[in-house]
Amino acid sequence: MADRRRRFLWAWSGALAAALAMILAAPWVRRGGPLLPLVTVTTTRWSTATTTFSVEVTPPVRTYAQLLHADLPDYPEPRPLDQPVDLADAAHVILNEPLYLCPRGDLWIARSDAEALPDVLARAAEQTEHLCDRPVQYVLWTVQRKGNLQARAVCRQGREYELVGARDRMAIPWRRSYHWARAMSWDDDGTTRLIVPSDDGVSAITIGTELSESYCRLRETSESTTAPAAGGPVQVLFDLRGILAWIAADNAAGGRVARFVDGAWTTLDAATWPPDIIHLVPLLDGSVLQIRRGNEPQTVQLLIVPLDMPRIDQEQVAALAQQLDDEDPGKRVVAFARLAGYGPGALPILLKLRPEATPEAQARIDQLLATTLGGMVVNDNQLTVAARLPDGGVVFLAPRGVSIPQGQRPPQIVLPAYLALRPGRLVQTLPAAIAHEMDATRSITAVRDEWVITRPEGGPARFLPPTQFVPLLRESERKFSTLVGIDGRGRWLLRPADAADSPTLILDPTVPDPTPRLAIWTIDTGSDVGWEQAGWPVIARGKDFWMLTDHGWELMQPPDAMQTQLPSAPTTGPEANGTATLAVVGSDGRRQVWTLPPQCAGSVDFPPWLIRSRDGHLFLFNSPDKISRLRPITGQPPPGQAPFVVEAIFSKDLPAWRSIRRVWLDPAGRIAVAYDQSHLALLFPTGQIPGEIADQILPQNVRRIGGQ
Repeated sequence: MADRRRRFLWAWSGALAAALAMILAAPWVRRGGPLLPLVTVTTTRWSTATTTFSVEVTPPVRTYAQLLHADLPDYPEPRPLDQPVDLADAAHVILNEPLYLCPRGDLWIARSDAEALPDVLARAAEQTEHLCDRPVQYVLWTVQRKGNLQARAVCRQGREYELVGARDRMAIPWRRSYHWARAMSWDDDGTTRLIVPSDDGVSAITIGTELSESYCRLRETSESTTAPAAGGPVQVLFDLRGILAWIAADNAAGGRVARFVDGAWTTLDAATWPPDIIHLVPLLDGSVLQIRRGNEPQTVQLLIVPLDMPRIDQEQVAALAQQLDDEDPGKRVVAFARLAGYGPGALPILLKLRPEATPEAQARIDQLLATTLGGMVVNDNQLTVAARLPDGGVVFLAPRGVSIPQGQRPPQIVLPAYLALRPGRLVQTLPAAIAHEMDATRSITAVRDEWVITRPEGGPARFLPPTQFVPLLRESERKFSTLVGIDGRGRWLLRPADAADSPTLILDPTVPDPTPRLAIWTIDTGSDVGWEQAGWPVIARGKDFWMLTDHGWELMQPPDAMQTQLPSAPTTGPEANGTATLAVVGSDGRRQVWTLPPQCAGSVDFPPWLIRSRDGHLFLFNSPDKISRLRPITGQPPPGQAPFVVEAIFSKDLPAWRSIRRVWLDPAGRIAVAYDQSHLALLFPTGQIPGEIADQILPQNVRRIGGQ
């Protein structure tokens, strides 16, 4: 009996050893920190009667905050900020996971240890960040009969694609070079369609109980040649009833022009729709403005071609015509541009209104009779493509400028002019500051109402009217030169120019920056500096005392007083002076003296200050030319191990403080420094300035410092 029991235990021991070997041989993954196994053994209990062991699988990563913490394990769990900060203070986070920005403005992030995609799709309508176990190419949002939103995702399946829902999936069996980043969804009178450009044409995929595709080839190619395709990329735009698709003739002849309407593609007559079309502008009267290549280099021809004959709202046209001589110049310009968007279908109405109009309005109506580009005349018909935009729009350069009618006055000449033609928007002349920045080495793009200029020497810069350009990247991030988009929460996504889906740099104003940063606001407008009883900074100006709260300046009223003297500090012992050593007292009362690393050592003639921020970091001021940021080790460190990690040394562009009166944490969580009798510096430990105080600060008084 004893032998049988021993054999039984030996057998179980062998089985357990094999199981452990399989676990230890499992794939290992790196998530920004040490290598971790995908499966972790938690407990093993033995007895002669029963033998049990339990295996706990790591829970899936479900939220964006969990993802950041998993990729940056040394960074405290990032909690969303109460209010998003300005983009200049946004966190800079690099994710290596495949990431997709959907038409609703949501983030879809693929990660092997996340939840299954169907489970994520089931609750997608209530969330803005979605972590799933498969990369997503496109998300189709539809409204169900009960009014609730439903999400379905296009994913790659081998050499093909499939449409995945919460409860079903359908194969997309057509093997084409789909450009999913430029796909569009369309509710075509109750029929849901996916419009997807490809290398040589465009597909209209109808979504029903089954999938069906109507494909239109716009460019003839030979499978036996590797020569680049003639003409530019396939362009797709909605018109009043359907979809127009063509090959852009930017630098060479294009291809066919086709229209999808009433459930089918139709190739338009080549005599009226030739292969030299650069861009099309659907007008409100059912016609289309064609911008064709001219006979001379860098010239164009403008031609309006009828397509449909919808009814035009005469009252709306008359209301706009009445604004052509409005006292507000802005209203005159907008009314003129909107009437120009109607095309020739509105001209009979305008001709009827002309006799009763004022001379100013008559002059503008006469100008609308000519074929113009958004009401503007392109001087000498010179126009070239400067950029194609992600939304299907285009930026043109008019090297000879444009003439903008001004009624009976001489037209306004804009020279040179950059014109933006974007779907659903009025034709726009870009500000003079952008035109001044543009040259052959710089590119331009737009997302929503944001314009970004990319310079070879500094990367992408955001345009802030009227004349400011703010660089988006830090020096170490220059490779992320392509703006992918802006999500619904105001996060900017950028990638390297040659990267299809990863890595992605996220400029996130909704979470603290994991990169050690400081923002320093210097104030030198007072005659004295101190603090009040609760710890708010105070400056004296003449006979008045001003307290700086979390929202701005408040005048102190008697008997409030500004304090400038500190009570005597407790003695810490000669062995811990803050210049070469620090003393640490553990939870058990034991005292440990830590010798500062050389990069943290201070100046013997500079009294040290040590401040703990709200997030637990320590900031050591022990030299006039640097600040050390330390992170305490969690728990009691083993004997001989340092109780702190040096996370950053801030040494560039610090205020020139010679003597510090006090360093303290004010009620808003800012590190306040009173120095040199009348100077005050406020340090924002995360590098982010809250929006409620940002508008109180002049740009020249802010220093943004990165840690080394």
